[in-house]
Amino acid sequence: MIGNKLIYLCGYNGGIYFSFATNPRDRKVKKYIRGFKNDGYYLDLNEKIYRWNRIPKFPGAGRQAGRTVCIDNTMYCYGGYVYAPTRIYSKLTNNKKKQSFRTLQDGYALKYTDNKWIWTKLSDLPVSMTGFGMTKINNYIYICCGAHRKAHYRCHHLMVKVKSRNNKNTEIGRILYRLDINNLDKGWEKYDTFPGTLRFNPAMTSIGDKIYIIGGVYPNQSWITNIKDISERFYNINDNNGWLPMNVIIRADASIAIGTGHVYRCVALASKLSVMGANTSFICRESPGHLCEWIERHGFPVYRIPANEDDALCSKAILQGLEKPADCLIVDHYTLDASWEKAQRPYVKNSSDRRSCESGA
Repeated sequence: MIGNKLIYLCGYNGGIYFSFATNPRDRKVKKYIRGFKNDGYYLDLNEKIYRWNRIPKFPGAGRQAGRTVCIDNTMYCYGGYVYAPTRIYSKLTNNKKKQSFRTLQDGYALKYTDNKWIWTKLSDLPVSMTGFGMTKINNYIYICCGAHRKAHYRCHHLMVKVKSRNNKNTEIGRILYRLDINNLDKGWEKYDTFPGTLRFNPAMTSIGDKIYIIGGVYPNQSWITNIKDISERFYNINDNNGWLPMNVIIRADASIAIGTGHVYRCVALASKLSVMGANTSFICRESPGHLCEWIERHGFPVYRIPANEDDALCSKAILQGLEKPADCLIVDHYTLDASWEKAQRPYVKNSSDRRSCESGA
């Protein structure tokens, strides 16, 4: 998005498969040419009638799986991959090895000013990459956890490790790079090293001055076609204090009056978050029938609110007193209102209300 304009850029046209083209004329290769595109379009969300309008073509090679981030009225575009597709899609070519399969290194900025679209060349990435996470904080763009391949490689897999000229491995699936848009001539610099498993295609975003990296996939460096889920969640504090697991607090109660369903599903959620690498704790009231000890037996610390104490004040005091501030507060409680949430919000980066979610955690 640039302002109120939704941007569509590049991509891959797979043509029309023979099984879907009932009209023989639609089976002609010239009508639906397979390949990578560098076309661009935008949709003005302020218009009463939506329609796609063209923007100047992307200056680089047509591609897919590039990454973009917008700062003010400029969109920064980097990376992706391309190959030479077979001319006709059929059973014979479906599993054919991709020719000249390579990742891309170039970057371009698209700016909208004075009712004009302007493309500008940017500094190249440190190495050609695709599948990296990309986000922004203030005037910096960050990328991490990419994968690489050159066209001449014998193996068709992507790599999260790259050998340099001195024969040392550069783990691009772990390096955090950043680019200062106020000093573009400086180019990309290595900023930090992600402590989790090597990966590409992670979910990556920023909240405030923290960068969150979640999930991804890992291609076996021995070139075995084995992809497995990578589930650690880490964030980086922008003042360079390092990478840490997420600290999640869950507010839920069990009692004779309300039953145990809220706590049961939240413990199931907490177990999944722990597998993902998060540190998870609970805030619970000591009402008759509470399950505090049961939660603790499952390995989760419980901060207890006395039965007759004010919930908002006690929860606030607990959050204030945490050695490490809460990154996320998950609330599964029907009696806590907006005033309760307002009291806690200054001490939490993000909150989630499970009351409107399905019962399954």
